[in-house]
Amino acid sequence: MNADSETSGILAEARSMVCLDLRFLTGAVFLLGCDVIDGKGKCFCDGNKITFHRDTLMEDYRRDPNIPAYSIAHCAMHCILGHTTNNNDANTDLAEDMTVSYILDSFHAPHIITDGFEDRIFAFQRLVKSLNNKDIPSISHKLSDLPHYKHESYIKLFSVDDHSKRTDTNSDKWSEMSKQVAVEIEGFSKTVSAGGPLLMDLLKIRNRRTHDFRSFLRRFMTVTSTVKENPDEFDYIYYSYGLRTYGNIPLLDSTEYSESPHVHVFAVAIDTSGSTMKGPVKRFVEEAFSALRQTSPGSDCELHIIQCDDSVRSDILITCEADLNKMLESFKLEGGGKTDFRPVFDYISKEQENGNYKGLKGLLYFTDGRGTYPIVRPPYETAFVLDDPSFDGSVIPSWAMRIVLDPESM
Repeated sequence: MNADSETSGILAEARSMVCLDLRFLTGAVFLLGCDVIDGKGKCFCDGNKITFHRDTLMEDYRRDPNIPAYSIAHCAMHCILGHTTNNNDANTDLAEDMTVSYILDSFHAPHIITDGFEDRIFAFQRLVKSLNNKDIPSISHKLSDLPHYKHESYIKLFSVDDHSKRTDTNSDKWSEMSKQVAVEIEGFSKTVSAGGPLLMDLLKIRNRRTHDFRSFLRRFMTVTSTVKENPDEFDYIYYSYGLRTYGNIPLLDSTEYSESPHVHVFAVAIDTSGSTMKGPVKRFVEEAFSALRQTSPGSDCELHIIQCDDSVRSDILITCEADLNKMLESFKLEGGGKTDFRPVFDYISKEQENGNYKGLKGLLYFTDGRGTYPIVRPPYETAFVLDDPSFDGSVIPSWAMRIVLDPESM
């Protein structure tokens, strides 16, 4: 048997074992093809196929025939839960791997379980014991408090695939698949797996409807008067007759003023304290800009991206798609200190005094909600967009709107 035939047989067997042991993953497995390339390294998944390195695949299979099946199930679970971003910080990557591993290990599936599963279950349960919410942001934040040696030991214990080679896409097919999986495991996994309830909770978060920013942004639209002729109300015959008869006085002038709604200036403030993650922030900015453009078609608009922890770190102006892409390509969070919301409001006030931010209609403040709020209401609409569903929001000023997002479903 040649090498290609052997690896093909290994992967075919592994896919069958996943479908046999974890029936709810059957659809996901069929959505993912398998490919083999030369060399050594971790497998990686782009949402369409899982790519294995031939030498590593063979070594893993000889050491434990369950490893290929475990790897396939691991990658499929990432896709189902929406773990598709390729530029997460280290804590988020590890949080995703720990969560997926715990769910799979807790099923004790005979052809999926691999060496070290007891250590993985113990480590995960110990880490999340004090957490009210066992979602990715909460686990990631908990991991950030660990010493470096502990973090590295967890990576060795839980890491399966290379997240850096993801395509950073969250396609509709996987969103639909996650809904199908939720239906299939309801009433099944809760009774046979300790990780079943966690999986159901995460799928509910994954499938939760995201907030419609377009409807929210309509609150900040303004009707302005622009000078232009209205052809529907203009009659050239009477207009010309008046000029010929009365000199330079037209008999009937055109309607020069028409009203069109559009957003002038909008601001998005980003809380860059230690709890903020780069991936959700980028997706939030993209969605906000997209909604802004759709709400204000054909008109000029300005979107300010302000980064702030306990002081304003940067202010980037976005006026077009090219500006947005340029910012996202080199985007990095600036700050990491304590959270204080007041500097952003003070900064905007000073900018307005200097003639900037003219026509500002609203501010979206992306944050976990934990920080010092201003007392005085600003002269523009404000909404605090919370990336932590567990935050009760009772300290948010009554004059501000409160919107709860879920980074997992963005």
